[in-house]
Amino acid sequence: TEPVPGLSTDASQPFAITLQEGWNLFGNPFAFTVAWADVIHDDAVSGNDLLAFDPVTVSYVAAPGATLEPFRGYFLHASRATTIQVMPRGAPLSGPERGEELSGTPAQRSAAWSLRLHDPEGDPQVAEVLFGFDGRALAGGDELDRHAPPAPPGEWVAGAIVPPGQSAGFAHDLRPRAGEGERWDVELRASRAGGVIDVELHELGTQPGSDGVRVFDREQGVVVAELPPRVLPEGSAQEPRALRFRCVSYGPAPYRLTVLTGSRSYLEAFEPVAATVPRELALDPVAPNPVRYAARFRFGLARPGPVRLDAFDASGRRVWSAPRALSGLPAGYHSVVWDCRDERGRRVAPGLYLIRLATPDGAITRRMVVLDRP
Repeated sequence: TEPVPGLSTDASQPFAITLQEGWNLFGNPFAFTVAWADVIHDDAVSGNDLLAFDPVTVSYVAAPGATLEPFRGYFLHASRATTIQVMPRGAPLSGPERGEELSGTPAQRSAAWSLRLHDPEGDPQVAEVLFGFDGRALAGGDELDRHAPPAPPGEWVAGAIVPPGQSAGFAHDLRPRAGEGERWDVELRASRAGGVIDVELHELGTQPGSDGVRVFDREQGVVVAELPPRVLPEGSAQEPRALRFRCVSYGPAPYRLTVLTGSRSYLEAFEPVAATVPRELALDPVAPNPVRYAARFRFGLARPGPVRLDAFDASGRRVWSAPRALSGLPAGYHSVVWDCRDERGRRVAPGLYLIRLATPDGAITRRMVVLDRP
């Protein structure tokens, strides 16, 4: 078929576009490229929250200061209902190249971290949440912060930092350094409930390791990841550290984490009620149960010691053991995620399985049922 030329709206006057609170999908109304700088708007919107979607990388492309191409959709976040005016002035095409994913500027970050989220069973899309301290940041929010983008099409995982008293989540939350530490409340979501979310915590910034990090799973009441502070001699360089843990998704409902950063005394001062020590060995019921994609095992130790955690099929054959050495665990509650694969990485057959927790203080067994996947 022959190409059909697009038609421009009246280019003799500005074009008004009404935005609702939250994310809006809009387009350049003219048949020529327009610079974002020629879009008149109030403080309800920011060029830092102007995104385009790249179907090749299945990710949002940050487009601050970019141009708006004709016949292409853009996402723009508004903190309240407002109207923008697109001026009919042509501009040369410019902006970020394809594949430049949403990320922050590293300058003046004394310490920063990212949480990278991935569904190993679903789409290869990786979501990222960035947080930390920046010398340019202002208390209460500023231009360095970016709202968490809307969910992409298809299967997805997403994360957002939700400050106290706010409903909007942020993909970037950079703050001024004040006191011994800071707390970030993070919500993880996914298109599919019951699946695994792989979470990677990465150190960034110009002083990696100068602050410690502790990740507390608020749903399970356990510490799931920790990077202790490191003493950095003057002028020395330290390699950034990274670690990985897993969560079982609640789907579009939030799975809540709290991330603490700061000095050792600040991290140790955070004592949630759920972090108490049980009087005796405990193993919670398997959740979810029945299970299609992944199961979560939460257990409590009355005293420190080694732990074995295994899964057996109905014939008594062991099909899985906890992948990391559970030796020398401290007293308190801990959580392990199993993706219902055997030790060779194959999905286990549907049926009845026994989960056995063994320690020097005794052993506990729970039953779980694995269902066929759709």
